[in-house]
Amino acid sequence: PSHWSLNVRRRSSPARPSSNASRPSATNGESDINAHEANQIEVRSEIVSLLGSRAAYWARTRTLLVADLHLGKAQAMRSLGVPLPATAMLRRQLSLLESLCVKTQATRMLILGDLLHAPSGITEDVVATFGEFSRRIACRIQVVPGNHDRMLDRLCDPALIDVLPESFREGPFEFTHEPPTQPSDHFVWCGHLHPAVAIRGITAGMKLPCFRLDASRCILPALSAFTGGATFRRAAGERVFAVADQQIIEVTNDSGGLA
Repeated sequence: PSHWSLNVRRRSSPARPSSNASRPSATNGESDINAHEANQIEVRSEIVSLLGSRAAYWARTRTLLVADLHLGKAQAMRSLGVPLPATAMLRRQLSLLESLCVKTQATRMLILGDLLHAPSGITEDVVATFGEFSRRIACRIQVVPGNHDRMLDRLCDPALIDVLPESFREGPFEFTHEPPTQPSDHFVWCGHLHPAVAIRGITAGMKLPCFRLDASRCILPALSAFTGGATFRRAAGERVFAVADQQIIEVTNDSGGLA
């Protein structure tokens, strides 16, 4: 259709601040993502950057899109006797999110479901640490609930975080957790599937998280590195952007994206 446009291009690198520059101001609107960390796409006349940090950035509304954080997963596994450094893992993930807010200069973070992993992982430490994070960052946090997001009220202070409907529309976009099963008049941004692409080389192959993009929707990779990735058979016309070492690379050969 005429409103579908996918112009993919590397961002030009912005000017770097001097070494003694202070933390970027969230008021100037200039992101600090370098040319290797993003591919810009144009969808229905909107510019969105797919980021090598497993997130996306909607420029006009200064919105950071992320999916599948699964906060508290390590805590839930510790409750089952699995020895994991749960607090360190949680702080590392929130530090990544905070860095993304600063680098993109986003004023809103829109989480596309599965902010949480399981009720057993909503410990006092998780609640306190996430509360501190929510008060500290310059982004307003909004959550589209996912299938894991039971007991969101235990984590989400309504003064700091908006819990949205399971399907939320704004401009030409619809935001959901699970990919749509019915056609939508809006371009859909979603998560849930934790997509990964199999890269087969001369020796051993590897599996990388990826974005799955077609004319009707974009499925984001899980932001959490502590999740399994699901490979898939690429549909006709679908484009795949793999994430590796904070870089984003379009996978164009037939060896990628196969189950």
